[in-house]
Amino acid sequence: MKNVLLISPTWVNIHEDLMEALRKQGMKVELFPEYSFPEDSLRIKGKKTPVTPAQEDEMKSAYWKEQLNKTTTSFDFALVIDGQGVNSYLFEKLKSRNPLVYCVNYLYDVTYSIYHFEACFNFYDKVFTFDRKDAELYGINLLPIYWSLIEEISDSPVYEIFGFGSYSENRLRLYSQIKELAENTGKTCFIKLHHKPIKNILIYRLKNRLRSLLNLPRLISPSIYKSDMITNEFISTNDFRQLIAKSDVILDTKVHNQDGLTARFMWALGLGKKIITTNEAVRNYDFYTKDQILVLEDKYYTKDELLIIKRFIEHDYNEDSKIRDNIDKLRIDNWLNTIMTK
Repeated sequence: MKNVLLISPTWVNIHEDLMEALRKQGMKVELFPEYSFPEDSLRIKGKKTPVTPAQEDEMKSAYWKEQLNKTTTSFDFALVIDGQGVNSYLFEKLKSRNPLVYCVNYLYDVTYSIYHFEACFNFYDKVFTFDRKDAELYGINLLPIYWSLIEEISDSPVYEIFGFGSYSENRLRLYSQIKELAENTGKTCFIKLHHKPIKNILIYRLKNRLRSLLNLPRLISPSIYKSDMITNEFISTNDFRQLIAKSDVILDTKVHNQDGLTARFMWALGLGKKIITTNEAVRNYDFYTKDQILVLEDKYYTKDELLIIKRFIEHDYNEDSKIRDNIDKLRIDNWLNTIMTK
């Protein structure tokens, strides 16, 4: 039995998926939660608390010492998802327990807007990323995020079109057009955007007016905020997956300045759903087919152009066996085999 150390963020279910899949493959797994230090000089996104390099390293070492003291396991394999806050102390201690420990880094965030992960690549035997730009820039391995089968709950709602994400102007433009198309053609849909609650709408209006005078990007308008497109409620990971599983067409939008494929996209792909996306980079993958994936420009669509979307939603998709083989390579068990192969 191999002993596996998983270091991962815990704010989404990725660590639970991986731990379950690894255990199904007969491995013993222990989790160290990734920790994002406010003092970390490698952070790009988020506020920083300035400290000296020595103080920063001491804080990181103290955290990993605390984690390591919770176990006496000699690990055969270490899988680090993203890996904010890792330092030399962690890897020196892992190798002191087992000099042959095989260390792999998988990035589901990017080096150019989130964190300078590249500063830590020397700690690993192999590095994978979901982002093509990072793969080309650093000569590391490109690998989309995994997908896995789920058990559908019979009383979950069924929709022809499903789309949910955080509010942005671009996402609002696409989602509202497709929602209107769905309603005009009698198609069932769940299409909403999440926005944090606005506590005082009058103060919010004043802020928006001030931003307009200063030529700054405007915040969401109160009328849109109050519309049925916007919700303050999050969807749990399990409910989100059920909505993908029980819907025919999934909406997906590209994050600004990032071409990696979202978990939403990969789950829909693996479950054989049709996908509407604004991520043009998907055309470069061996599982791309225009019968399953409609790539849209990030713009406002005319009535005639919306007919293309309507036809895509309505057409039957018959999966090609070669495409399915390429998709199955990214199922979580096969994905882990790729990650763990020396």
